[in-house]
Order: sequence, then C-alpha cells, then structure tokens
Amino acid sequence: MITFKVEGADIIARKFLLAATAVPTKAVPDALDKAALLVTRSAKQKAAVDTGNMRAAIAPSRPSASEADVTSHAEYSIYVEVGTHKMAAQPFMRPALDENAEQIEELIGRSVVTTVQGVLA
Repeated sequence: MITFKVEGADIIARKFLLAATAVPTKAVPDALDKAALLVTRSAKQKAAVDTGNMRAAIAPSRPSASEADVTSHAEYSIYVEVGTHKMAAQPFMRPALDENAEQIEELIGRSVVTTVQGVLA
C-alpha cells in the first residue's frame, strides 16, 4: 500500500474558497464598473446632439453585483436609436457596446485573474 499526504492542502482549500468569494463580490463588480464607464463614454460620443439633453442623460447604473446598465434617460432616445417611419435610425447605444465588447471581456478576465492570483499568493 502507498500512502500520500498533501501538506498545506487545507491552506490551499481556504485560499480557493476565498477566491470563490472574492471573484463575484469584488473582481466582477469592479470590472463591470469600468466596463459601464467605457460604454457610457462611447455612447456619449456617438449620440446625436441637438440640445445636448440626450447626451447628458446617458448614465451607468448597477442593478446588482453581476449587472451593469448604461441607459439614456431622455424619453426620445429609443426613437433616435432605432428610428421611426419619419426618421432614420442614428444608433449610439448598441454601437457603443459592440465596439467595446472585446475590451469588456478583457477587463473582466483580467480582473478575475488578478483577484485569484492575489488570493492564492
């Protein structure tokens, strides 16, 4: 019979448990905050401007630790985004998200890896 003993396994297990807590409570929310700011900035740059109201009404919010929203609170924003039968669409929200999608994925991935490395160090 061969017997193996892993010394320090309890320490490793505790670190993994800590990482499992830190990723959804710290890493993901921090990355989502940065991602929402990226999309907000981009949407404001792309928004059609007449009075500046719609651009000023674009803001990020965090409904939960795992979600980030970027919304234009100007009531007519949807008509600008998708158009009407009288007006062509001038999209600004979807393009802002689409052009930042890769960077958002990198932000979240980097934040998760950095958090896990910090916990396991």
